[in-house]
Amino acid sequence: MSDRQQPEDAKVIIVCAANKLGDTTLIGARHCDDIMHSAARRIFGNSTKEFFTKSEQGFIDQFCRFYNRQEAYDIVQKNGQPFDAERNTIIGELYSEGLY
Repeated sequence: MSDRQQPEDAKVIIVCAANKLGDTTLIGARHCDDIMHSAARRIFGNSTKEFFTKSEQGFIDQFCRFYNRQEAYDIVQKNGQPFDAERNTIIGELYSEGLY
């Protein structure tokens, strides 16, 4: 996944869940959802357990940049992106339930 150039005046928006291990980033509506598992199976065959146990959970923005849960939480709070604190459950870390 390559990073896209961010225009100077663009507001960063967290758009979806992502798991990252080394140079491999898989995305989905939720962490480890069916879409993410399907992509993992296409890349790793039946050996997806290592990816999901070792990968870092986070999110990507509209420019395809990865952020860990804490960084993504800060971005959502800073830019006023819609956020549901009750569904998110943990302060200081973003979960997809807090976004949508």
